[in-house]
Order: sequence, then C-alpha cells, then structure tokens
Amino acid sequence: MKHKANSPVLAEKSPDFNAWFTAFFLKNHIDPFAYPTKVGAREQIEFMVYPENKERYYPCSDKMFNAIMSRKYPPYLKKHYQKVFDRIMSLIEKFIDSDYDNQFLKELIKIKYDDEIRTGLLIPSRLEKRLYKIFLSRTHIENPYSAEKRAANKKINKFIKSETFKKALNKIDDSLKTIDDLSLFELRTKIRQIEFQRILTLVSQENLWTH
Repeated sequence: MKHKANSPVLAEKSPDFNAWFTAFFLKNHIDPFAYPTKVGAREQIEFMVYPENKERYYPCSDKMFNAIMSRKYPPYLKKHYQKVFDRIMSLIEKFIDSDYDNQFLKELIKIKYDDEIRTGLLIPSRLEKRLYKIFLSRTHIENPYSAEKRAANKKINKFIKSETFKKALNKIDDSLKTIDDLSLFELRTKIRQIEFQRILTLVSQENLWTH
C-alpha cells in the first residue's frame, strides 16, 4: 500500500517542525508524557509496531500525517474534516425531532468543530470521536450506528461465504513459486502468512463496509 495506516515516523531536527510535531501529539491526546494513564509508553507500543531511531507512532495514514505536517491546511485535510462534520449533522437530523434541541445541538457541534479544526493539527478520526461524544452525551442514544453496523456485518458475512472469496483466498499463483527450497514447516508458515495477508486485503475493501 502506498500510504500505510498507523505508521511510525521520525521527527526532524528543525525547532519549528519539532514544535509542530509535538503539538500534533498533544492536540490528538496521543502524547504519553502529557497523558500517561491513557497513552501507551514506547515499550507498550513496541508490542504492536517496531519503531526505530526514535520514531513516533501516529494513528493515521502517511498521507494524512503529511497533510497535517505541511502546515498548509490542504484541501485533502479540509475535505476529511467536512466529511466528519456532515456525518454528525446527519445524525442530529435523523435522531433529533425537537426543533429547539436540533438547532441547539447543531450549533454546539459547529462551535466545537470550528474550535477543533482551527489549527489543522487534529486527525479527522479524532475530530469525529470528539464530536460524536458530544452527540451521545447530549442525546443519551446508546448506539445510533447499530443499524448500519448490522447491515455491514451481514454484507461482509455474505462475502466471506461466497465463491468469489474462496477462489481469491485459495488461488495458487506466484506466491508459492519458491517452495522447492522450503521445509514442510517453512511451507506451512508461508501458507499461513499468505492466507492471513489475503484475508486482510479482501475484507479491507472499502466497498464491503459501505451501502
């Protein structure tokens, strides 16, 4: 993949860049020094990823990280912010019948939204989490996405049981072209690795999770 999610990164030595880089972690509440009880220490992170040379781990794609680090507030970042805002507004429109409560919550979300995106430091997924939390705390709706989740789970379950999935998963191709030099143990390991990679690739297709 061109842009990996959840990638480690090494901070540059420029004071200006490092200040922005540090502010990024603070703004997104992922700095282990500022939030020691909520953010894993480096040793804990190493259970999931392997950072080298003082790299730092961030929970977004390289493309998103680079957009934020550019300090230019590019259209790519603005577009993702707007998508988050639109999703929360749609929730309010769908679930809040009272005119007063509807308008109040929309205005509250708009104020919080404008404040959070002002610097362009916030990861869009973190923005959505914060706005969604406001929606939940004000409406006391337990799970507004339950219907969508059930539909998505039903769709992915149907795909996993399909012949298309089975053929893609079990296809023999160049992945095993070097088996002549492998022991049985190495071959089994290689097959498990290929199977795991294919499953992740197949079930990660965006169209499977949208409707």
